[in-house]
Amino acid sequence: MHDLNNIRPAMRIVAADGIHIGTVDGMDGARIRLIPPDGADHRYLAVGLVIAVRGDTVCLAATAQNTRELFEEYD
Repeated sequence: MHDLNNIRPAMRIVAADGIHIGTVDGMDGARIRLIPPDGADHRYLAVGLVIAVRGDTVCLAATAQNTRELFEEYD
């Protein structure tokens, strides 16, 4: 199990297929608040999708397409 405490702002978020899906803006409980690369509004992503934290990159178990389907709107 990886340490979610290592997730911090400005880290890259990369899907299982290697596609950059956003940048960490912060944590909100069991969700990552992220900034999508297209400049769209912030989104939330469940930390359950995280399989590893490597250096400045958060690696996800889902592909980019699947991850985008799981985005939650920013409050």
